[in-house]
Amino acid sequence: MKVKETGRGLVNEAKLRLETANDALAKGHYAYCFRQSQECVELCLKACLRRVGVEYPKTHEVSIVLKDSAQRFPAWFRDRIEEFCRISVGLAERRDIAMYGDEQEGLSPQVLFARGDAERAVAGAAEILRASKRLYVSSG
Repeated sequence: MKVKETGRGLVNEAKLRLETANDALAKGHYAYCFRQSQECVELCLKACLRRVGVEYPKTHEVSIVLKDSAQRFPAWFRDRIEEFCRISVGLAERRDIAMYGDEQEGLSPQVLFARGDAERAVAGAAEILRASKRLYVSSG
């Protein structure tokens, strides 16, 4: 029971991150939107791993563990793991730059992210959040 409740807590936190990301997108804060979208995806995927009894690594990107654990998931989720991993990796690769910018080049996060980046990040995060919620509902 604790595992299920902890996972649901992660999904709820992810939902808050997505709400913040959408707000940031609406206000034109694209780097912040990107960062919040990445956090949403991270929390969702960790909740999904927890739901199937896999302890997730304490890193920001868990796609290797997700792929290795694919057989533990229902078919509808398993069929989308590659897509979810692609989204997660893409967001995680730019996670730090969304917060700090490119310090070597002296570029702030605000100049490194455009509306399209933020829109794609939010769309991917929303898709993974929907799947995470479904996993918790369909698994009882």
